[in-house]
Amino acid sequence: MAEWVEVAVLCRSHFTYAQEPLAILWPGGGREEVEEVLECWLAPGARCFRVRTERQTLQLSYYEHSDRWEARALP
Repeated sequence: MAEWVEVAVLCRSHFTYAQEPLAILWPGGGREEVEEVLECWLAPGARCFRVRTERQTLQLSYYEHSDRWEARALP
């Protein structure tokens, strides 16, 4: 399984923050648009998403206590 990388995420937030990820901003300046949110769930201390971009499928985790996003590639 791929390593976690800290990223920035642009997201749609209707009634709470981090409702729907729209784009991932990678360290070093790259940007990937989220084409589809495949799954979302709550984990202890995090809001998690499985998303598909043009290039890959990723898991995104948002840690509310530290206001931090992480991403890792999925097989």
